[in-house]
Amino acid sequence: MKKYSLYLSLLFAVVLCLTACGSDSATDAGAENPTPGGNSSSSGSGTSNKNDSKVGSFYNPAIAYGQLIDARDGNVYRTVQIGSQVWMAQNLNYNSNPSPWDTREDYYALYGRLYTLKTALTVCPVGWHLPSIDEWKKLYSVVGENPYALVTKKWNNIELERGTDDYGVSIFPCSGTYSAVYWSSTTEDGFLATVDEIAPALCFKIIANSCSNLGDDTCLFVRIEAPSMNAQIVQYSVRCVQD
Repeated sequence: MKKYSLYLSLLFAVVLCLTACGSDSATDAGAENPTPGGNSSSSGSGTSNKNDSKVGSFYNPAIAYGQLIDARDGNVYRTVQIGSQVWMAQNLNYNSNPSPWDTREDYYALYGRLYTLKTALTVCPVGWHLPSIDEWKKLYSVVGENPYALVTKKWNNIELERGTDDYGVSIFPCSGTYSAVYWSSTTEDGFLATVDEIAPALCFKIIANSCSNLGDDTCLFVRIEAPSMNAQIVQYSVRCVQD
């Protein structure tokens, strides 16, 4: 009888211990995934980037970022107000053409995806759009036409000494490249590109020239031009701006 009572006591103690550990785990999980600060551009629950700790290292900690939750897939993006415009502070990562063979989710969480112009014209979330070249120029004007104010210090595998990211736009190139290239919705002739008739559209490019000192003013520059390749097939990054 005493052995039976002792067994019950031990079993009760084990149950209490497991219950307490489960409670602590739930509390810790909440602490590790706090709700992002700043003014939200959308509300509700979203899916944090799987690579969020690495993504966060590219952004300006002094900026109070807003938040956009893409209702299509639950992805959460930082947003930032620049003058009268509100921009995504991350490259778009919406999978417009799902494939079971493409498993590079960590890569896309950090660098975003590349899109043809036809896809780029319609891929932004509701309430957002692909910026015109005038909107890109306005952004560049607000930052004093200083490319270093738009980019992070982490420029691929090098440290860009003068990259200050003063406004939190946080531009950096895709892995293995030294240029950040973004679509606009404006054709070379100054008209709005359409999905029905794709004319060459202008791109906003931030290019690191090949030189020994990437802190030099001459090593980073902006170029606005149409792609030299066929606009039907070439793919570039997308940043969306709020309507």
